[in-house]
Order: sequence, then structure tokens, then C-alpha cells
Amino acid sequence: MVARPVDLQVYEAAKTLMNKDIGRIDLQPLQFARDKKFFSPYAEIAEIGFFRMKQKHRFGKNLYRNAGAFSIWNREWFLKNIRPNWSPWDWEVLGSKM
Repeated sequence: MVARPVDLQVYEAAKTLMNKDIGRIDLQPLQFARDKKFFSPYAEIAEIGFFRMKQKHRFGKNLYRNAGAFSIWNREWFLKNIRPNWSPWDWEVLGSKM
């Protein structure tokens, strides 16, 4: 359920980035909630900055590639990282490791 207004300009800009090499675009501003070492600039569209998140921490810790957060998903990526009878937690933890 969407609990607050959606910034359609951000949504439309994010859609233009989606391609076969991108599995998910998180629509939350995570670069402000996590250590900056986990992010690098990716693109800027209509003065909206997009960041690339590192896929693993230096100690191999998973950084949740799969997340139930507000995101735009590449359908093929989504389907290759989910299994029947998984809970949302299984999908986030086990699917992210896949």
C-alpha cells in the first residue's frame, strides 16, 4: 500500500534507467540512511541523483539486493530470485544471496 504521495518525476526518471542489466531501482533515499561507503553516483536525470549500491560488504555481508521496499523491478530479475513457498524474509535474505 502506498502511504504517502508519490513523486511522479522521480518515478518517471527511474523508469528511464531500467534495462536488462538493472534488477531493481529502490525508490527510497537510502544513501542518507546508510554509510556513504556503500554508495557511488550512477546517473543524474532531470536533476535527480541516482546511486549504485555496493552488492556486498568487504566482509562478505549481504547488503539486501532483494528488498520489499518501494522499488521498480526488472521482472526477469525478480522471478529468478524467488522460490515457491518462501516468506518475504526468505526472499530478502536467501534471494539476495543468490
